[in-house]
Amino acid sequence: MQKSKAELEARKAEILAFLKKHFESDPTKLGNFLAKFPNYSRSDLNMDESSEVSEVVDYERDLAIEHTLEEELMKIDEQLAKD
Repeated sequence: MQKSKAELEARKAEILAFLKKHFESDPTKLGNFLAKFPNYSRSDLNMDESSEVSEVVDYERDLAIEHTLEEELMKIDEQLAKD
């Protein structure tokens, strides 16, 4: 089912707002965002292994979200360009 131009533009705006709120803009590539590696209790010298594991898991999740949304944006832009 083909989405209308208004629906595509609304979804694009929604994705961009989410990306801008949760990720950093990539200064080297327009339209690209960067997931930040979490920093849990770095000042705590007694940081345990579970905190380190949580950082990696959260980063991998954020990276997957970032890439999925960027791919969706590219597809939306392609569809908008066809119209």
